Amino acid sequence: MNSKSMHQVMTAAIAAALALAAWAPAPAQAHSPQTTRFVDAVNITMEPNHRFDNGTLYAGIEQCPTLVDSNPTLNAIFETTVLVAVEPELYGGVYHYNFPRGEERQISCRRTDGDMHEDCAGQVDEDDVVLVENEVDADITFETLTGLTNVDVCDQGELDESYYVQLRIRDYGGTGLDFAEWGFAEVRLVLDLIRPERPVLTDAIATENSIRVEFDRSPTTDVRRHLVFYSPEPFAEGDLLDTIANPRSPRAVEGEESDSGQITAELEGGSTVYVGMVARDEAGNYSAASAPLEATVVETSDFWDYYIGAGGGEQGGYGCHTTSTGSTNLVWVIAALMVSAAWWRRKTYRTEHSQAVVLAAKDGRR
Repeated sequence: MNSKSMHQVMTAAIAAALALAAWAPAPAQAHSPQTTRFVDAVNITMEPNHRFDNGTLYAGIEQCPTLVDSNPTLNAIFETTVLVAVEPELYGGVYHYNFPRGEERQISCRRTDGDMHEDCAGQVDEDDVVLVENEVDADITFETLTGLTNVDVCDQGELDESYYVQLRIRDYGGTGLDFAEWGFAEVRLVLDLIRPERPVLTDAIATENSIRVEFDRSPTTDVRRHLVFYSPEPFAEGDLLDTIANPRSPRAVEGEESDSGQITAELEGGSTVYVGMVARDEAGNYSAASAPLEATVVETSDFWDYYIGAGGGEQGGYGCHTTSTGSTNLVWVIAALMVSAAWWRRKTYRTEHSQAVVLAAKDGRR
């Protein structure tokens, strides 16, 4: 097995030891869409969007200009347990309203006395609602739902809103329609135009096959991922990804729930890279870049040299230039896990030089 193949085995072993599903705490947001036993399932579609999850469609800064310019139609489908097309008196209309995220109130747009709730924005035109057997299919334009007509709002970084489409429906009561209970079901569009706060990158080590990082998380509550990118050119803290010269595509940190982890990379030994991090929220918005750390790519042609330099205490001398197979692979995996443990124990400190240089200095090879 050649040296590069061995490095790949090392990287895979470390990744397997560290990788865990990494999700940020649940975001502070307006209430989840209401449900009722009279509705079995809901769906919501609109293009473009970032993702759909459990009755909620998310859109962010990237989708905003197209949404405002093209004013697409949002389609909401409610699959009901009652035959609303056969008995339309069980159908009570489709409505819409909105709250800033963080607002926890739930409302029913149509009161039992027939009046509209003061916080309800309006009712979807009946010409835009179709009743088919046990399905209610409602269309509403982006502009009608959000009130947005000026694309400048997309760059202002101020809007983070939840827009609800609400169905009012009932079933026959025990003694007839007069005693029927009204229920409400909703779908939601989250339009988030605020970038998350950036994480703080505190340490970065680059090898030919990976970049390992330590960092402080973004404090933004709806952040879903922390990602690492690197560039051969310097960049500044606060730069946006699309303004950084030749950045390598950000990759999610493996094992990030422990505030450290790694990404795989293909780097040239001895070269210099500038490593940065960004956070990405649930609407797909990227934060600005962290302050970069300069790293010189460590050449790991002798794995044990690197292991000892990283603080490892086990004795050994396994090189990377063998072509044998079998039990040596197991030795390599064990050694890789040793280095991983040593890396976790090592207390780092920052200088203007790369961490790779610091490690080399510890071994007397500056």
